[in-house]
Amino acid sequence: RQFQGSPLWLGKHYTEAKTFDFVAFELLDLQDGYKDAGSYFKSVRYIQKAGWTHDKGVKISGVRMAKVVDGEEAPTTVDSTDGGEQPTKKGPTFWNAPSVDLAAFIRQEATPEDFVVMKLDIEGGEWPLLQHLVNEGIIPYYIDEIMMECHAKDPNTYSLLGFKLLPPECMDLITDLREMGVYAHRWV
Repeated sequence: RQFQGSPLWLGKHYTEAKTFDFVAFELLDLQDGYKDAGSYFKSVRYIQKAGWTHDKGVKISGVRMAKVVDGEEAPTTVDSTDGGEQPTKKGPTFWNAPSVDLAAFIRQEATPEDFVVMKLDIEGGEWPLLQHLVNEGIIPYYIDEIMMECHAKDPNTYSLLGFKLLPPECMDLITDLREMGVYAHRWV
């Protein structure tokens, strides 16, 4: 998540990276970690919001490996109510965060002719988010490549498979995306 990871890899491995407008959605204040990204990309924009299925804000569970809890599983109360408070390691179990409808954002910022690469590591949130992007016509028309860390729909699957094995539904998801014309692959 910090610049040393994903953006550095993209900047070094995409020969056309200098032509990319790089946008990072992060829940925590990690902006300092992206300060050197400008040397690899045409532009860098840091947005401290969740890229999600709507722009109404989300409830988050956890801190370092934070997970959106939306809909029926969302708690009715949270520890932080202003949406701007940063949790700490000993902080709230649930906290509010602002969100961006990623489909609307991509439609506003890109055209189907642009080459769009998406990297996802959103702790199980890939399932509702990718479905939203398909439903809204963003996949396959706007996104050309997706690198993602795919999580089992049932977290208990990991205890059976171990963290290094790809859950079968993730392989199916990657195959489905490829059949739609998106070069999708696993990111670990």
